[in-house]
Amino acid sequence: MPRRKIQRAFSSWLDKNHDRFSVKIRLGRRTDRFWEFSFVGINTAIQGVLTTYEINVAAEYADDCWDLLLSLEAEPRQARGGGVFCDLCLPEARRVFPDRPALWVDHLFEPFLEWVNDNLAKAKWLALHGDPDFATWARLLPNDDQTEHLRGGGCMINFSALTDKNPRAERDPPPILLPCRVS
Repeated sequence: MPRRKIQRAFSSWLDKNHDRFSVKIRLGRRTDRFWEFSFVGINTAIQGVLTTYEINVAAEYADDCWDLLLSLEAEPRQARGGGVFCDLCLPEARRVFPDRPALWVDHLFEPFLEWVNDNLAKAKWLALHGDPDFATWARLLPNDDQTEHLRGGGCMINFSALTDKNPRAERDPPPILLPCRVS
C-alpha cells in the first residue's frame, strides 16, 4: 500500500536532519493513517505519532494516556494562484508555501525538532499528576524541583467521571515521577 505523502516527507526530512536532534528518533509501527515513533534512551512512557495532519507526543503509563506533551497540527489548503496555506492559521497570519511538504516542515517538523532539543533533551523527570479516573496531566521536569517544568502538557479529563456519583478526593495524590533517561 503506498504511504501517505506526509510520511514520505517526514522520512525524507528525518534523513536530512537526523544529526540536528539531541535525542534520536526510533521509527516504529506504520500504517496508512499513522506512524509511531519513540526516542532512543528516553523512557518508553513517552511515545510519539505522526498522523495524516499532526505530530503528537504522549505520556502513557499503566495503559492510560496521561497527557499530550506536544501536539502540532497543520491543515493544508490550496491557495488561489498556487501553493498551499494552513487552514488552521488565522487569516491575517497565513503564509503561502510552495507545496504541502514545505508547510509540514514549517508547521510540524521544525517545531517538533525544537521541542525535542529544547524540552525533551533537557528533561530529567516525567511527572504524572492527577487520577486516571478523573483528570490527569504530565510535565517534563528539568531537575528535582517540581515547580519548574519544561514546555508541554495540559490536562486530560475522563468525562465519564463527571457523571459518577462517587465524590472525587479533595486532594490529588502526589505525582508519579518517572526518570526520562533510561539505559
